[in-house]
Amino acid sequence: MKTVFDEAWKNWIRTNVGNGQDKDGIFKILLDEGYEYRAICHEMNYEPSVALDELVNPFEIQRKNEVRQTANEGVNIDRRKLYIPNAIRLDSDSLELYTLENFLTVDECEKLIQRIRANLRDSTLSSYESDQSYRTSRTCDLARSSDPLLSNIHHRICQLMGIDSAYSEEIQGQYYEIGQEFKAHTDYFETHEMASHAAEKGQRTYTFMIYLNDVEQGGETHFLNVGASFSPRAGTAVIWSSLKPDGSPNADSIHQALPVIAGYKAVVTNWFRSSAGTGH
Repeated sequence: MKTVFDEAWKNWIRTNVGNGQDKDGIFKILLDEGYEYRAICHEMNYEPSVALDELVNPFEIQRKNEVRQTANEGVNIDRRKLYIPNAIRLDSDSLELYTLENFLTVDECEKLIQRIRANLRDSTLSSYESDQSYRTSRTCDLARSSDPLLSNIHHRICQLMGIDSAYSEEIQGQYYEIGQEFKAHTDYFETHEMASHAAEKGQRTYTFMIYLNDVEQGGETHFLNVGASFSPRAGTAVIWSSLKPDGSPNADSIHQALPVIAGYKAVVTNWFRSSAGTGH
């Protein structure tokens, strides 16, 4: 049994307790991760309100909703939607979308912005686009293997989604300066893009995007077909499915990053796929 929490786990505990997550659920997660009962009590300054055999891991239900690859079409998605504690679901029958405030702390956001600014490259598209102004942001590839902060954030995202990390892409950072934007697009791969982008890990399923700063003006994420628009607020996550319940692409997930008018905009994005790939 593990008795010592590293800084990443300590931060995870502080963040979830601070966000008002169910302490019994947090306690059960830590037990399932192999931590000793008394060590958890000490770190959380809390003892469960029910017997240990009555504790429920809040992510068990979510794991049942994990995407599964099919032979031809890509995925089947459980028609029961994701369960995301404290999230607000968009009132829409055509798009599964959630917002979750305070997923990251201000300190975590600032540290991620520093990492992104240090290693930016021009953003790219999955297929040719003649409009050179279509996507004008810059991107940073955030490999998580050797970075405790990124590993911790990725772990929290996967746990919240109830999707095994093998189905995840690497986290990316995007950075927009005044006038920069990403015009209307979807995150799923079009039929002609599947061979080059989805041969190993399949179609994109869910997008988990987190705003890292409050934008002074502009920079909203606008979902055109459902009339929803979100202003960037540091630490807030916007989560949506790019697919319909039957696993086919959902055109109503089309969205755009409106131009930044004042200040800058920084986000991190974690995409999930329909398959774990051959390397897992």
